[in-house]
Amino acid sequence: MKYIYAALAGIAFTTPSFAQNITAEAGLSTLGLYAAPVYEMSENIDIRVPLYFGSQNYKSTEGGTTIDGKVTSESVGVMLDYYPSGSGFRISGGLTVGGYNFDASTASLEFDGTTYTSDFDLNIKQDKNIVPVIALGYTRPVGQSGWQILAEAGARFTHLTATVSGQNALAAADKDAFESDFDEFNNELSINKFIPFITIGASFSF
Repeated sequence: MKYIYAALAGIAFTTPSFAQNITAEAGLSTLGLYAAPVYEMSENIDIRVPLYFGSQNYKSTEGGTTIDGKVTSESVGVMLDYYPSGSGFRISGGLTVGGYNFDASTASLEFDGTTYTSDFDLNIKQDKNIVPVIALGYTRPVGQSGWQILAEAGARFTHLTATVSGQNALAAADKDAFESDFDEFNNELSINKFIPFITIGASFSF
């Protein structure tokens, strides 16, 4: 998968012959660090290739249970940005590849007051790797410098799903109860059918 990201990133930062002007965006997002080349197709339409990347270690201790993990965000997309009346307000839609991934290990997991003890390895990630996305954004020029400030809010149409290993070490009755509780946990994750995000940053037009 990393080779796919690298290839797409290489394509993203290669200037296509049909682009009239090029803008580079960068900033911070709930999806990670953000960078994107933007290719102007017309006064109202841009093609943008957003990249999100970053990772954060996670450690939580509650009720004597410690969970050690790492959250990783790696994704790249292709977005069509439409600027009504050539204004700074934009409406965007497209597809993204990749997303959130959480890996963790723990000696116990608790569901509805029942604690299960084993050497568990837990993974939580997006249900699908390629997903549609929509967003609303706004860019505002900073004088005549070529710089702009930007803000964007949107959603990816997918949900999170979890997998776990380690339950085979449980007694048969406990294993059945654990798997039932874990299925319920996944059902709760799937209730939210989209993953929201917010991005703020700056851009420069060449």
